[in-house]
Amino acid sequence: MAQIARRTDVIEAKAALAIPLILGAIVALGISGVLFIFKGDGMLLGLAYVLAIGALVAIGYACYVGWVAKKETSHAFTVECVYCHQKIELLDPPGDVDVTCTHCHRLIPMQDSVALPVFEVRCGFCNTLNFYSDKSQFLICESCDREIPITTAEEAPQKAIPRGYVVDDDNSPYELTLDAISNPEHPGEDLIGCLQHMLALNRAQVKDLLADLPTTLLVGIPKKKAEMLKAQLGAHGATANATQVKQ
Repeated sequence: MAQIARRTDVIEAKAALAIPLILGAIVALGISGVLFIFKGDGMLLGLAYVLAIGALVAIGYACYVGWVAKKETSHAFTVECVYCHQKIELLDPPGDVDVTCTHCHRLIPMQDSVALPVFEVRCGFCNTLNFYSDKSQFLICESCDREIPITTAEEAPQKAIPRGYVVDDDNSPYELTLDAISNPEHPGEDLIGCLQHMLALNRAQVKDLLADLPTTLLVGIPKKKAEMLKAQLGAHGATANATQVKQ
């Protein structure tokens, strides 16, 4: 997405160039003044003149940079943030390009260089307040990453959300199976302890289970729990698989 230059950004960029010039000029003038005062037999007067002239040139160029910055930003376009109501000055009208507020850092929806009103909606899962506008094609909760149903303008195109960007609330039952272990002859103590805690079995029962692979460990558990247990087993050198139970 194209970015619209802000007036403050241009001024800061010019100031970053002008301030070192002015500071350098002040130092050069100071050194030049010392050389004039303690000129002695006049051997260093040439250097004093060079420093003085260089300082004046630097100050002149810094003034020119300031004049250019003022000229470039004299016709700033002002946008009011619809969230915090602070004024943001842009060098050009933004058109349909959304603008980031420099105060609250939210994205201001723009259409024909006019800030669109935003609507509030609370997430039905975590109760977090979210905002959307008529330009919004979908809404993902800022807190829990779940999709929030919204109503936008009828002519606005509907867009499918990539599933990788939202939380997948899969309530289907899953089955966790243990397919293989890294060392079938001598299973690690960490793996045995993990399975004892996971299945509420004693050591002998776990060893019997590991001697007959693949085997089903748990059935009818939620997807999140199945994925978590699969990761735990993987950390101990076991290969597990979580599959959805067909109903």
